[in-house]
Amino acid sequence: MLPRISHIFSFIAPQKIEVVKSKIQGDITVEYYRGEYRVTVNSFWQSGSYARGVMRAALHGLLISQKSIRKILFLGIGPGSMVHVIRESFPMVHITGVDIDPAMLDIGRTYFHVQNDDKTSLIVSDAWEYVKKLKKNELFQIIVSDLFIGCDTWENLRSRTFLNKIYVHLEKGGVYISNSSYIEKYKRQTDVFVEYVREIFDSVEIISRNPNRIIRGYRK
Repeated sequence: MLPRISHIFSFIAPQKIEVVKSKIQGDITVEYYRGEYRVTVNSFWQSGSYARGVMRAALHGLLISQKSIRKILFLGIGPGSMVHVIRESFPMVHITGVDIDPAMLDIGRTYFHVQNDDKTSLIVSDAWEYVKKLKKNELFQIIVSDLFIGCDTWENLRSRTFLNKIYVHLEKGGVYISNSSYIEKYKRQTDVFVEYVREIFDSVEIISRNPNRIIRGYRK
């Protein structure tokens, strides 16, 4: 349990809890800030109030029937705190969370109480390899990709080939949601990715949540 004094000081400045050494991402910092745990990689937030706000914006006003949503695939689930945000909107849905970094999933179990259970499956895997190995008839109503190493995304996870694989595993009427950085360094990369999404999906929405862009691609 966090000492009471650290809880109080967390409302003044982040309190460092630990630095986890990851073979994938380097140093992962766990802090306690304003009464909750926060995870950062290279100073980029992987959880916390801003990340929750992005996910809520991504799920708000989806052009699909909520009653039809039974299975969600979340690629890049990180420490898993977004599972709780998804449950706000879809309490009974089954979430398959995939992350390449076992250290992130361990942090999720420790600090965010995200575990494997009858409604949650957490899998250590490269997102590309996981999608490539999905069975032909394995479909999801929502597929989310939040595929960052810090603020970078590997090129193969921004490719037309990857997006075509995503499309194939979306149920008709389903939606693909991608969170992309739109800071100056990544604007061109994100703009190109948006064009790929427009090529492949039947309709597309772009939501600005500075400094991020939420891209929603629908399969009719």
